[in-house]
Amino acid sequence: MSLQQSQQYAFRAQKSFGLVGGTPNYQPVEAFQGPDVPARTFRYSSDGRLFAYVIATGVRIYQAESAQLLQELSLPNIVELNFSPRGTYISTWERPVKVEEGAQHKNLRVFSVSTGEELVSFTQKSQEGWDLQYTISESHAVRLVAQEIQVFRPAEWSKGVVDKLKVEGATAVSLSPGLNPSLAVFGQPASVKIYNLLSLKGSPLGQKTFFKADRSTIKWNTIGTHVLILTQTDVDQANKSYYGETGGLYLISASGTFDCRVTLDKEGPVHDFEWSPNSKEFGVIYGYHAVRSASEDIARLRYGVLQLYLIQPARSFIGSGWVR
Repeated sequence: MSLQQSQQYAFRAQKSFGLVGGTPNYQPVEAFQGPDVPARTFRYSSDGRLFAYVIATGVRIYQAESAQLLQELSLPNIVELNFSPRGTYISTWERPVKVEEGAQHKNLRVFSVSTGEELVSFTQKSQEGWDLQYTISESHAVRLVAQEIQVFRPAEWSKGVVDKLKVEGATAVSLSPGLNPSLAVFGQPASVKIYNLLSLKGSPLGQKTFFKADRSTIKWNTIGTHVLILTQTDVDQANKSYYGETGGLYLISASGTFDCRVTLDKEGPVHDFEWSPNSKEFGVIYGYHAVRSASEDIARLRYGVLQLYLIQPARSFIGSGWVR
């Protein structure tokens, strides 16, 4: 099953939780028996084949279309969960706690969906960016530890780190989708560097420095050829925003041959931006009060012609259009 075919969705209300089938009837999935206690969170695999939810005592994994229970993991206190791209693995995260002196709480765990076996575990203090990032084929997985990018082969978790790269000042890393995976690494002093995952020891394929930035939001297009980076500061010097100041939105190619700043026609912060599924266009929501939205085409940016297509105010750019 895939979400594109069935459009099945899950819902969670104050006193109910369930699955609803898609077209043409949109009826509840009768075979699905929801939990007797509130579900903390839930997740589909990226292909819609699997569904899992968290309750106080553990995690339950289902085959989504038939609502057949596949695995029940007895794991109290789970806060987050996520599937790998092909649904081979499921990761869980719980809040770190103090353990015996000299020991570490391995609060990030990876399990096999097919067997329920715990394959590997890590200490992961921050909830932000807690999960490993996988290539689309699941041949590699990466995580950022302090200022070191660690690379694993999920088929051989027992071998541990198979490659690594130290990047001074690194605070965030984003692995691209696509068949030729790249890494975008943001760090201080404010800059982003692009590396090829399979040749980390080489020089960056591309690099962009920023005037000022304390943090960034990084989003790759679906095929992994270009990346959008929104920079932000923790403090807005003009006192226009409690949440800091938007530094700028930048478009960078994975090959390092092109980069530019996306110039918008109105002053104000960028609230959201998202790629179109075709990987050639992206949408931006920006402005202070009468928020505007625009869509940009990579080809126009590459040839120096920036055209804005203003449409009605929107909240988010989902699928192939804006959600209002």
